[in-house]
Amino acid sequence: MLNFEIIENINNDKRKLLLTLSYIKKGFYQSKGFYLATTINKEIRVKTLLIPPRTLNNLITNNTIKEIDEDFWLDNYHKEEIKLPEFISIFDTDLPTLRIDHNRINEALILISKIFQVSNLSIKIYPTVCGTICSFRRINNNLIYLYPRFDADEKDIIEAIIAMIIRSITSYSWEENQLLQKFFTDHTSISNIVRHSKTDTNHEIIDAVLTSDKNFIKIGYPNKSILSIENGNIIFNNKQLKSLTLSEKKLLSNFILKKEQLITFDEIAESIWSKPNEKFSLQAISKTIERLRKKLINEGINKTLIFTKKGEGYIFID
Repeated sequence: MLNFEIIENINNDKRKLLLTLSYIKKGFYQSKGFYLATTINKEIRVKTLLIPPRTLNNLITNNTIKEIDEDFWLDNYHKEEIKLPEFISIFDTDLPTLRIDHNRINEALILISKIFQVSNLSIKIYPTVCGTICSFRRINNNLIYLYPRFDADEKDIIEAIIAMIIRSITSYSWEENQLLQKFFTDHTSISNIVRHSKTDTNHEIIDAVLTSDKNFIKIGYPNKSILSIENGNIIFNNKQLKSLTLSEKKLLSNFILKKEQLITFDEIAESIWSKPNEKFSLQAISKTIERLRKKLINEGINKTLIFTKKGEGYIFID
């Protein structure tokens, strides 16, 4: 039988903040394309790494993150018997509380028990105001801790439970687990129960992404560029990207060289076609960008790099 309970505790946020900061020090969230923000942008809610404004300002002012032993806290943040460090504080306690439909969760748990043949699993839910949308920890074969952020919905919680179960029975990568959990919530009977929130990547989130980069810099652990150009080749993870066509390579090289700058449709046409006036169309450019995005995903790049500036062109943010 699968069951869950919600546990309100003043230390929930401190534990989640320790986990969040430890992963930032490891560079994990930066490498997976999370955005460090002080408010929630609905367009990138699921990929937002939230540290509320007063809490982030305190971390920056006092350089608190330097004092964290990330290896120790990644292993022990969830253990109630271990005393939390006094320098970890949450100053934003006026944020909304978690609101979820308990009946939907229970219905989904019944389906999960059938799909994964799980018969005995207890889930303790510790609501928080910071970090990722829903972090989790498997304590043993029969117990899972979840740390959902206040804006998490039933789908976020169900995906976290599924991800934890998948990780316990496979040795897949983080990216592969993400795809599997999305499949189970979107393409099985579970999809009839959970609400599906729409996310998009468009011009409205460019400022949020650029702000995220600045926040990582302020906290002392900046993003590292994913792509580089060496001897005319585009490099990812010390390997040359070989799946690109000549025009795609020229376009991506142009993006990399003009990082965080607007590249207009005319400039893109000139970099793709030798005679852009003969072939230039917004539809052709859009399809080229779409193919390029898909190839980057297939290469294992799970971070969105190319953003649309509606009516003007595109911006590459690495």
